[in-house]
Amino acid sequence: LFPYRCAACHTLLSAGEHWCDACLPKHLAPRWQPLPPGDPLDGGLFTLAPYEGAVRQLFHLAKYHHNKNALGALAQLASIAAARLATQPVWPPAARTAPVVFIPGDASRQAARGGVSIPHALFKAALAAHPSLPLLVRTRPTAPQYSLDKAARQANVAGCFAVAPLIAPGGTLVLVDDIVTSGATLREAAQTIKKAGAATVIGLALAHDNQQLFR
Repeated sequence: LFPYRCAACHTLLSAGEHWCDACLPKHLAPRWQPLPPGDPLDGGLFTLAPYEGAVRQLFHLAKYHHNKNALGALAQLASIAAARLATQPVWPPAARTAPVVFIPGDASRQAARGGVSIPHALFKAALAAHPSLPLLVRTRPTAPQYSLDKAARQANVAGCFAVAPLIAPGGTLVLVDDIVTSGATLREAAQTIKKAGAATVIGLALAHDNQQLFR
């Protein structure tokens, strides 16, 4: 059996643990960003950790090297952070029981990961009490967003989502992604489900990039 070590400092830990008591608080930074009237994310945007340091390294390992241990460390961080967020007054009451919609990944990149959806893998335990609504589908392939500027990101995802047939959204929905940088993907998805009838869309992502968030 391989020993469990802290994802940040590599201290030996008990089985099943990925973060030591010293490093965990350094990588939890929940934030709420209200957005202007008319924004498709009209319920605001909630993120749980900065996309830097160990979190950034873990995402790289999970997404591009299919490292299950890194994915487990990020999922544990999401569970701890989401549980804390749920107790805060800023988390809307409607969000506590709202259905969740996971952003669907690009088909070719998801297939390369063995069919693993990163947003779902990160939040399936954290949001297990919420009904999951398979609402969105991808209509076409898209390029990875990380190397694109803001205008290119918006063009890359424009029109790339559609609402699944026979599913009618309504009320409040929590739209879930893994990382938010410019916000282009979340906004495009939110706009799609708003047009289909959702009343309020709340954005939730594990990590935020302070250097690019909504710029």
